[in-house]
Order: sequence, then structure tokens, then C-alpha cells
Amino acid sequence: MNRLAASALISLALMGFAAPSAMADSAPAPVEVAETDTSWYSGGVAVSGRDVVSYFTEGEPVEGSETFSTTWQNAEWQFSSQENLDAFEENPQHYAPQFGGYCPNALALGELKVGTPEQFAVIDEKLYLNYNYDSNLAFRNDTNNLIARANVNWSDVVTRR
Repeated sequence: MNRLAASALISLALMGFAAPSAMADSAPAPVEVAETDTSWYSGGVAVSGRDVVSYFTEGEPVEGSETFSTTWQNAEWQFSSQENLDAFEENPQHYAPQFGGYCPNALALGELKVGTPEQFAVIDEKLYLNYNYDSNLAFRNDTNNLIARANVNWSDVVTRR
């Protein structure tokens, strides 16, 4: 599938024209891997400095601090308290966003877009960051299908890195 077709599918899906069953029947699209990106997967400050533990304890992103920070998977992770830092260090895989912080909705449709901290969903004790409001809404409306498709495409992204 070329980029134009993938963009058209995303537009239709976000506007509500693509039926979830139609998306489930088609094969996952190949993912274009950007040369550079700003996800935690590529290093830097993870989740724009938000405390990832706060998504689970507060139900929203809270600004982290350099005072409470650690390095994990080549990125700096910041927290709002020592307690949250300790929780993360005990089990970082639990708190880190799925798909390296990339948007699962875009990934399911064959695109690699960095999720934003404010557009999130915690599903089955896993954190997902979506690209924008519409993407977050689409993700919440078809979670299981989009996660399954994103998992297939994520495997492709990881093997090409």
C-alpha cells in the first residue's frame, strides 16, 4: 500500500467512514520507518517529561522533574515523586508506553507517528499514547482490532531497526 492510500485510509477511519470489520479483514499495511523521530524508543526525554506512573495512579499525565529521573532503554524518564520513580524502576515494562510511545492507531494503519502525552488510553494495565484527539477516539472505539493490527506492524518496525 502506498503512502497516499494509507493516508486516505487514515482519513476515512478518523472520520468514521471505515467500518472496523473492513479494517480487520485487510492485511496490515507496511510501515514506513522514519529516519529520525522523537519517541522514547529513539532516546531523549521520554514522554516529553511526563511521569508515566501518574497515568496509572492519577489517571492523567503529570509533569515529571529532573530531580526524580532515571535512564532506561537509552532515554531519560522523569517522575513527579520518589515513590513513582521507585515504582518505575521496579517494573519499567509495566509503565512504559506500548509500541515505544508510537500511536497504535497510526501504526495499525501503516504509519509511524509519535504519540502525544495528553492523548492516551490505559487498557488492560497498559499505556497507549495516541497521535491526536481523533486518533485517540478511534483507538478507544476499536481497541482490540487496532492493538492486534499494531502488534503485527510493530513486529515489522522492530525487525527493520
